This record gives sequence, structure tokens and C-alpha cells, in this order.
Amino acid sequence: HGGHVRFLLYDRFVKVVPGERVETVKHVSLTEEYFRAHYPHAPLVPPAFVLESMLQSLGGLIMVTHGWSVLPVLSLVEDVRLPPALGPGCRLDVTGELLSTNPAGSLGRASVSLEGRTIASAGRILYAHVPVRDSAALRERFRSLGAVP
Repeated sequence: HGGHVRFLLYDRFVKVVPGERVETVKHVSLTEEYFRAHYPHAPLVPPAFVLESMLQSLGGLIMVTHGWSVLPVLSLVEDVRLPPALGPGCRLDVTGELLSTNPAGSLGRASVSLEGRTIASAGRILYAHVPVRDSAALRERFRSLGAVP
């Protein structure tokens, strides 16, 4: 698979407003593939995976906003607050907002809620954009993962 996404850390898009906002959901299941490698006897979601769910959700919004013509590449994350490790059985609600975007890059922020309470946030997320030659192929790759709104 080369540089392809190995773990998609959201289950589905709940709401997408191109250029503005995305909401995704992640149901943490005991059958998650990463639990086999991390803590097999006491499964915990590493906090970095919660951050990754925010980054992937906002990245999805960027691709939709730009008509799948760019691939967002993470450049900077600041003002990050992460929860202690979480166990299986929880529902994570992810919200991402684009503060600005243009063909060269995007600036946004994101948060994760558990049972209506914010448990994680990234106050400043900066992406560079790499132009994509075949936007239909990019969209299809994410569609095959169930990652297209």
C-alpha cells in the first residue's frame, strides 16, 4: 500500500459543510486492529490515535472542500490537549473547523467529545496541500475505505 492510510480513525462523516466544518464519529470497538498490537491484555486507545482522528477528519474536509484536487499534508499542530488512554466501548464525536483554506494550504482546529464533554482538542492545525493529478482516483480510494461523505 505504500503511503496509504492504514488505520482510518473515524467511522463515518455525520455532517460536512465544505469550506467550514466537519463532524465525524468513531465507535471504539474491542475488535480494532490496533488493539492486537497495543496492550492486548488491557486494550487502550493511545492518546495519539485520538489526535489522529481529529487530523484525519479535518483532512477529509479539506479534500472535499477542494474537490479532491489536493492531498493535505500535516505541517504543524499546536495547542493540543489529549485525554488519558481510553478503553473500548466509547463513542468519540469529532468536530473540525476550517479557519482558512486556499490551493496551497489550510488552517483549522478540531476537538473530540465523549458523552457531550470535550476530552481532546487541537487549537491550530496547519496543512500544506499537494496537488493531485487524478482527483477521481483519490476520491475512489477514500470511498473504498468508507471515508467519503
